[in-house]
Amino acid sequence: FGSMSGVRLGAWLAVLAWLAVLAVVRADAPWPREVVAVVPPPTAAAAAGGPLATLQITPESFVEGDSNTYAVFNGTATRAYDPMKPSAMVHSRTEVVAFLMQVTSGANLVHGPVTVSSSDPTACTASIDGPAIKQRAIKHIARQMFVKTDCIATKETWVTITTRIEILVDRVHTPISFGFKKKCAGDAVVPGFEITLGAIADSDSGRGSTAHIVHNGETTSAYTPDDPSARITYDTADVHTYVAMANASSIPSHKFEAPVAESSASFVRVIMSGPAARGGEATAKPQLLVFKFDCSGSGTAKVTITLPLSDRAAGIKFSFLKECKAGEIPGFDVTLSSYEPGVRASYAVKNGEATSAYHAPKGAELPLAVTREAQSKTSFYLQMSTFNSLEFEPPIVRSSDAFCLVTSAGDAASGGWVDDISSQLIVNFNCVNSGTALITVVVPLQVQDRVINASFAFRKECRWTSTPGFDVTLGAWIKSEGGTYAVRNGAASRDFTLWDAKAVVRARQYSSMFYLQMSTSAEQLFEWPTAESSDSVVKVTLGGPAAKGGTAKPASEKPIALVVNYECMKTGTAVITVTIPLGPWNEAAFSFQKECQVGEIPGFDVTLGAWVPGDYHSYAVKNGAPTGQVARARLQLRDAGQDGCDRLPACLLWNSRLRIQKGLQAADDPQPGGGHSTRGAEAGGANH
Repeated sequence: FGSMSGVRLGAWLAVLAWLAVLAVVRADAPWPREVVAVVPPPTAAAAAGGPLATLQITPESFVEGDSNTYAVFNGTATRAYDPMKPSAMVHSRTEVVAFLMQVTSGANLVHGPVTVSSSDPTACTASIDGPAIKQRAIKHIARQMFVKTDCIATKETWVTITTRIEILVDRVHTPISFGFKKKCAGDAVVPGFEITLGAIADSDSGRGSTAHIVHNGETTSAYTPDDPSARITYDTADVHTYVAMANASSIPSHKFEAPVAESSASFVRVIMSGPAARGGEATAKPQLLVFKFDCSGSGTAKVTITLPLSDRAAGIKFSFLKECKAGEIPGFDVTLSSYEPGVRASYAVKNGEATSAYHAPKGAELPLAVTREAQSKTSFYLQMSTFNSLEFEPPIVRSSDAFCLVTSAGDAASGGWVDDISSQLIVNFNCVNSGTALITVVVPLQVQDRVINASFAFRKECRWTSTPGFDVTLGAWIKSEGGTYAVRNGAASRDFTLWDAKAVVRARQYSSMFYLQMSTSAEQLFEWPTAESSDSVVKVTLGGPAAKGGTAKPASEKPIALVVNYECMKTGTAVITVTIPLGPWNEAAFSFQKECQVGEIPGFDVTLGAWVPGDYHSYAVKNGAPTGQVARARLQLRDAGQDGCDRLPACLLWNSRLRIQKGLQAADDPQPGGGHSTRGAEAGGANH
């Protein structure tokens, strides 16, 4: 070209550029015998030199001024992009075709709805997006629009993709259309089967996603099992994916089995949830498949997911990289009462570090976690997510304000060892005024030769709203040196405080009676009370008229009774807390101790003829130990001074027992000839 003039050089360059465009757009088409620049008759608006005459739409590669390389030239579709019979073609492996839209001169144009359609949606679907679609103004600066195709054909197929743009001219929408041919090879592994990442968008031409993990049954390049480039950052605890069939696929459904997850490193555990985690049938309706990650160390691991298919032995495999970051104590976690492995929102501490909701105060920034005013206590659980065990000292619980007093309870309160079996730490609150306090919990752990503190914090809302006049008085069988009130004016009395209960119910007492009443002339509505035991030594149930809620009457009327029933399971002492809701924001709560003494034969009972399960008054022996009913029966026998129980029905069983004992004693007496008589024992047995 060095010896050519500038004009000839420019002409040759134009020809070469035009040939390059044809090579891209018409690679699958037979080479034309002759190239003729033919432009179809312009639209009426364009012929009249109207605004549409300045509209041009081109592929990304085109030759300026050569209409054969344009999709729309002077407001009219060119012959190659004729929407009825296009000759422009797109390769089978090309999924996105980019176009540029602009006006060459004059005023800007405005477009209305833009749609794209396929001549055979069961073989190929299409959608359109891009800046040119989002911006309605068509300006001199070209803007891009992208036609995205999705081949779901089961055999080699050609389809026509048509784009329709409505241009606003004199307040009337004038449509401009252009098209091209798309080749679908039909070699998809599982046509229409896809797994997408994140949100899915629906359009008139079909569903599309910019983040395919699996497309047409084939893993995309970022998720190849051998060398994935997709990466999940350390601060991402879960990933949402969707399993579905393309909604226009000729194959409407495909069965798959429960997916299997594998991690290349032991410090990453993958938990799957969602409808697709159980396997099923992929349809046009997306099924959620969630991957949750539980990291117990630092590093990067490759996670491989295998989705078995009913008709494909190898199934579908895809992989990604998961980053993990652990604190100084990998594996040490503090969870809430209700938690989900790997979901950081249900953790106070993860791998020795406080989670974002329970972080220590950073200047004026307080932790997000809040315990509401209605809660008098909250529970945390210490555990290891690894197979290690660590020794820890008694946790330190502190309050930032004097109006919120805190104490700790539970098996973790005294220190010990933490392993994969959780230990409970209960934080009790005593609000003596209103406000919000910052509660800090520090757990000292022995890690090798040093002590490391794992700490977390949360806010406690206090609302001191005692109810004037609302009283709970004592009935029978409860010992208290602080008077006859469990609750006075809506607040627990001294011996019945939630944090230091001194009132005691002795082992021989199997129920306690409390009376709810107002000391004023007002009435007070209350909801169903609840009763909790701090230990499994005793089960607690409520009875009486007040057990299902009601109204506390003024002092001039009869009080309403609340009965607390106890069923001791083993020997020990537990703290019983009774909570009575008073309206939406208030409550009256009190606590006391319950002693339990279980006999040597747990579970062995002797009942009377009329027997009520759990009512110790109808038991002679409970858990192998005599009940209070036995003592009364013996006393009545002694006072009666006779064997019979004609006037003492309650001791009838014990009269039979005396006869058995007499028979046994007779059997033990030696008889003449060295033998023993069994007649007395047999008689005693018959009488019993």
